[in-house]
Amino acid sequence: MASSGFRISVFIVAAVLASWAYLHGRDAREAQPIAEGAPVAQAPDALGDVESSPLWSLRNGTGAGETNATLAPFSRVPASRFGMPLATDPFEAESIEEQRWLDRNGFPNEAQLREYSTASDGLLRVAAERGDRLARVELDGRLLMQGDHEAVDRLLASAEQGSLYALTKLASYAAVSPDGSPALAYSISRVQEIRGDTRIALARNLLMARPLEPMEEAEAELDALRMARDLEARFKGGNFRDPRPWPPLKGAPR
Repeated sequence: MASSGFRISVFIVAAVLASWAYLHGRDAREAQPIAEGAPVAQAPDALGDVESSPLWSLRNGTGAGETNATLAPFSRVPASRFGMPLATDPFEAESIEEQRWLDRNGFPNEAQLREYSTASDGLLRVAAERGDRLARVELDGRLLMQGDHEAVDRLLASAEQGSLYALTKLASYAAVSPDGSPALAYSISRVQEIRGDTRIALARNLLMARPLEPMEEAEAELDALRMARDLEARFKGGNFRDPRPWPPLKGAPR
């Protein structure tokens, strides 16, 4: 089980570093700029009283696409894990039930991760405007890395629609960004756990740059409870608490 936590943590950190690499490498190739005034889905102020929110610091800063324009950009990418092998799942699915849980909570499958993470901003934007929720999360995670702190609100809006993957993006950013902190990364990851992602507890300490002091951890727990309460009040994605299935017992059939 500990090795699973390590693998999940390494994947999360690698995903964040890959985003940084993508952004810094765009000067070496033709980037598809985001046109000023281009329509972007506006999220409600998901932070409420932003200055009192633990997420305030994040928001304020203290590929080959489909050629047929009538199709959604990623229409040929499998949208679920149905029939996919467990062994290569990027988020450690160990049963069919766990595959379904990952799909239900917005985590990309192997094919989606490959295609969406290497797509241009422009292609992700087109897909997002056509209702592709995963494209919205990938784009907003990337824009947050670029310094668009309003992307925090949009990622929270995606979390309100049921995407635990959006919270993963926020926790990862908080862990590596000067705008975040280990305490904030801890709090967001605890919200993931409250919602049902039991495996995040295995990866949490590996994700953060340093362990929290006892008083820091107590304050981060309080912040997590406040964030979870606010998210649950706005939640529109089905059951707020959706426990991740336990891994099968050794030797039990999958």
